[in-house]
Amino acid sequence: MNLLIWIIAFCILAMLYARFVEPNVLVVRKIRIDSGRDINNGKPLRITLLSDFHYPRHADSRLVRRAIEKSNRFDPDLVFMLGDFFDKNRNNPAILPCDVKTVFGEIRSKLGIFGVLGNHDHRFDEQAIRKVLESETDIRLIDNSSIGIELSGVPIYIAGVGDLRSKDAHYDQAVRDIPQDSVIILLSHNPDVVEEISDPRILIQFSGHTHGGQVRLPFIGALRVPSKFGSRYSQGLIDCGNHLLYVNRGICSMKRIRFMCPPEVTWVEIY
Repeated sequence: MNLLIWIIAFCILAMLYARFVEPNVLVVRKIRIDSGRDINNGKPLRITLLSDFHYPRHADSRLVRRAIEKSNRFDPDLVFMLGDFFDKNRNNPAILPCDVKTVFGEIRSKLGIFGVLGNHDHRFDEQAIRKVLESETDIRLIDNSSIGIELSGVPIYIAGVGDLRSKDAHYDQAVRDIPQDSVIILLSHNPDVVEEISDPRILIQFSGHTHGGQVRLPFIGALRVPSKFGSRYSQGLIDCGNHLLYVNRGICSMKRIRFMCPPEVTWVEIY
């Protein structure tokens, strides 16, 4: 009987923790990537990854600002926004430009802030989101396009593909103007794109979408991942054979529940 009481008590505490504590435990994950060449005069290329805000429905402005503060603290060369900026708020479905500027306008980087849209952005209002982000913030959306930067004479291209689930992922279009001897960093909201692309120029793909599964159990892992490939691409750094993939767990928590999978800001150093 005492054991049963302890089990019930533990389950109640775990549920309370998953509902009220972990969704607000915003962590920083740090990764280092070896590019195999000197891309920045011996210095690392510093990148922040931010993903899956689902603002304002599933993440309040305080959590978003905390994530941006952690990004700015890294003093990044580049910031990559990996989609699902917005989600409809039942009480206030409109996107207010003044609100967007207040929430997303404080992101800082040395070389630029680049992003792609996610499936929830497409469901909301893709054109309205593009317009308000590009007019009210420094975020440049690069769905199915690319932009080049040059560090130490090495051409690096940031390529973005549109959302796979929304049938808007067109990699060939994104890289059609990129020279063969370039290094490509690929942005895709949905990590499943990795299964459809084989390009030796890609150093790494950065994605979001999965939220890491949100609820992970010891010895089991994620209970549910929105991917055709189960938990294979649920979170973290993965060597996919074709290229490296890093999946960010995102900022928000759908249903405001997370367990053993806290929201994340990623600091990346590429050498």
